[in-house]
Amino acid sequence: YEITTRLVGLGDVYKRQMLLGVLLQVGILVLCGLWGVGRANQDLLVCMVTYTLLASLTLTSFFSMPVTRFLADMLFAEREDEILPSFWGSNAIMLVAGTVLYGVFLLFSGATLLQGLLCLWLFNIMIVNWNGMSYLTAIKDYRGILCSFAVAIGVACLCALAALALGLPPVEGLLTSIALGYGVMLAWDVVLLYRYFPQSERSPWLFLQWLDQFIPLALTGLFTNPVSYTHLRAH
Repeated sequence: YEITTRLVGLGDVYKRQMLLGVLLQVGILVLCGLWGVGRANQDLLVCMVTYTLLASLTLTSFFSMPVTRFLADMLFAEREDEILPSFWGSNAIMLVAGTVLYGVFLLFSGATLLQGLLCLWLFNIMIVNWNGMSYLTAIKDYRGILCSFAVAIGVACLCALAALALGLPPVEGLLTSIALGYGVMLAWDVVLLYRYFPQSERSPWLFLQWLDQFIPLALTGLFTNPVSYTHLRAH
């Protein structure tokens, strides 16, 4: 029952994140329209952000359900000191693997070097953010997650407004703004995690035993969450 409750909560948070992500893109596009940014640049920006979010979500989806099961077991066993090390261990694996895989994709995507680096930066930020959501749902801090996302939207829109007002290249300037907004969300989520869970010197790789044991859960996450976002590709 506990693991089911947490997975349902995580699914609800992902849906709200999707809606807030759409609001972020709409806000950025409204600013583009006000500043006369060309349609081609707007489409390129939406494409880059959408594919970057989907790529990061796809990678983290493989870990999200086994990690949630691991968290539920650790909380039930009152072993909270195992949680933060596993957060950084899972992040390390995904950041290394993701940087290589998405970096190869970007090399053949047709993006410029700067655009590719900005997309890779946003991709790595979102890996930590998506992973952080799995951990924050363990303490059922859904309000904290959504507040951090709302602040991220505000920061991203303010930075985008500044970038457009300063006359920076629109795609690069707006990509940077979005990455900065999500960076604020990352910092917020990490602070919340350190507020709830104790620091320790435990092994950061213990959660891998749960990944190996619950491969069907990992595959379920891998194929379920990205499918929920496939409609974005059509836009």
